[in-house]
Amino acid sequence: MTDTGADATTLQALATDNSYFNGYVNCVLQMDDLLTYTPRGAGVWQLVITVPAGSTIEQNSYPRVIQLLSINPLKTSEE
Repeated sequence: MTDTGADATTLQALATDNSYFNGYVNCVLQMDDLLTYTPRGAGVWQLVITVPAGSTIEQNSYPRVIQLLSINPLKTSEE
């Protein structure tokens, strides 16, 4: 769901120089090496969560949340 409560049908693009994302499964922040956020084509992005081998987690049984953060400074400093 989005912040408005609507179903999320697309994920926004993230700039590589001023953005990052966090992924949560069952309210637990996941390690970076288990998550991949990549473009899938035509402005569509996807989140892939790798479930470690031998895990007892069923992929569709827990809530998943992605937090996308983009930093857009209002001012730049000049030295």
